[in-house]
Amino acid sequence: MKRGIVETTVNIDVQDICYLKESICTFQSQPYKVIVEVMKQHELIKIGHQLVRLVSTRVGYGKRYWFECPACCGRTKKLYIAASCYMWKCRKCHNLTYVKSNLSGNEFRYVDYQIQVLQKELQVTKENSYPLLGFNVMIERVPIFKPRYMRQTKFDDKKLILELMICRRVELWMRSIRF
Repeated sequence: MKRGIVETTVNIDVQDICYLKESICTFQSQPYKVIVEVMKQHELIKIGHQLVRLVSTRVGYGKRYWFECPACCGRTKKLYIAASCYMWKCRKCHNLTYVKSNLSGNEFRYVDYQIQVLQKELQVTKENSYPLLGFNVMIERVPIFKPRYMRQTKFDDKKLILELMICRRVELWMRSIRF
């Protein structure tokens, strides 16, 4: 059975819920903008049509809140709702995995993933970038301008790392074709 991916699964974070002022609230969950209605009553939370228990533990600075997974009764910071099952459960109960953990053992795919993450951070598009090696493919594009929110030194560092990763990708590709 193919495992689902955490980054693309709709989730709800306990931080979004435990500090609600109203007893009934509607908010958007991540990573997709899904409207979820939440009703909070003491230690029980109704998310949609499902009741979930909110538990707390004492820490040095007060309390930390957790969801109690309805399936395994374990504590978790986030609950997920997968497309195959319409229940809010923890990551382990839904058998979800992270993208990065699926890339181990395949250096080429890992480098591609790292390039895509850097390009996303640097907000690379075809309009604001140029091809590093002359090929007009998106995976090798390097930004011309820094994003508005980023400091120049951080931009320069990330751009250098991106250029090195693209060169590493070409090196891996050249090694794989073996002339």
